[in-house]
This record gives sequence, structure tokens and C-alpha cells, in this order.
Amino acid sequence: TIFMPVIDPNINYGTSKSKKIFIPPNSRMKEILLETSTMRADYFQTGNLNPVDVFRRREAFGSHFIAQCQTVLEHTEILRKF
Repeated sequence: TIFMPVIDPNINYGTSKSKKIFIPPNSRMKEILLETSTMRADYFQTGNLNPVDVFRRREAFGSHFIAQCQTVLEHTEILRKF
């Protein structure tokens, strides 16, 4: 059994051998996805090996994880069952 936070409903998460409990997206998730989608997708030019560029992007990409963790923890009724 896994808790599957829905970050982007258009993505197929591909786990087929376990029971999935879907947690709805955080209310800020659309805003966060818009923010990260405006960043350049050409990874050859974004400077992923440059620590300064990675440091600048950490907050935008880390916010996905933080928002969804908070959402999972807010679903106390589901957590109590397990």
C-alpha cells in the first residue's frame, strides 16, 4: 500500500503491483506547476552542473514535495487507518 499524492493529474504514475491510495493535490499545486513550467526545459542550457543555478531552482522544485507532504499529513483519517 502506498500513499500516492497527485501532483499532476496528467501523469501516469505507473505503479501496478501495489494498492494505491490517492491523496488529492494541494490547493497551491496549480500555482506551483505554473511557476516551474516557466523555467527553461532545455537542460543543456540551464546549467544543472552550476551550483548557483541549482540553488536558485531548489525552492521552486522543492515546493512540490513540501506542499504534497503537508497535504498527506492533513489527511489524518486515512493515516489513522494504517
